[in-house]
Amino acid sequence: MKIPRQIILFILLLIILTALSIIIGTSLYYQNFKLTTPSVADENAKISANQATEMPVFVGLYGSDIKEIQWNSNDYELRAYQYFTEIENTVDPASEFILVSEKSDSIGMTHVKFQQHVQDVPVYGAEMVFHFRQNGSLSSVNGAYLRNLSTVVTTPQISKDEVFAIAKKVSQASETGFTNEHLIIYSEAFFSRKPDVTRLVWEFSSTSSGINPTYTYRVDANTGELVKRISNFIN
Repeated sequence: MKIPRQIILFILLLIILTALSIIIGTSLYYQNFKLTTPSVADENAKISANQATEMPVFVGLYGSDIKEIQWNSNDYELRAYQYFTEIENTVDPASEFILVSEKSDSIGMTHVKFQQHVQDVPVYGAEMVFHFRQNGSLSSVNGAYLRNLSTVVTTPQISKDEVFAIAKKVSQASETGFTNEHLIIYSEAFFSRKPDVTRLVWEFSSTSSGINPTYTYRVDANTGELVKRISNFIN
């Protein structure tokens, strides 16, 4: 059976429009980015940013004419803090970004990972990884973090027992209890186009009987709103 040409053209048009919507609608966009601090100038640098938070998720330094940061130390952790200070204008990076790991690979590069915190409470999804070349120069930075968190209150108004009671109302009969409770700073802007509502959240997991699935809960630590309930089942 021969398919009419008009139908084929219509299907191709739908495919093209779908592809364009994905490209335009993606939360990441790429553009030329110029580092304007006195110590760094590179018109060939590239940045990938989150449209919701307007925060960079990848900065790659390319080109032979890069003016490297004038490092104050040979220590990679201190170099990362210097980057936060000079490039991101972070006032006290050592208190906000906690070193998670420092690893070297087979080609001599060193990768240094940091987790963002607010008064010892981790910011969910907020990690920055610095990639240093063998000669100590900075190759690239990737990750994501939130700015303007100085007003975030890290003392919960609702206790863990109260949030357990809230979760119990929506839990299944097979969920026998809750465990591993801890506080996090949570923002939907990391994962969607929703407005950037940053909140203090209780995160914890349910326990279950037998082979029944467990769930991860996130409950607003000040209002008691159920923010997320996610199955931990792995197929």
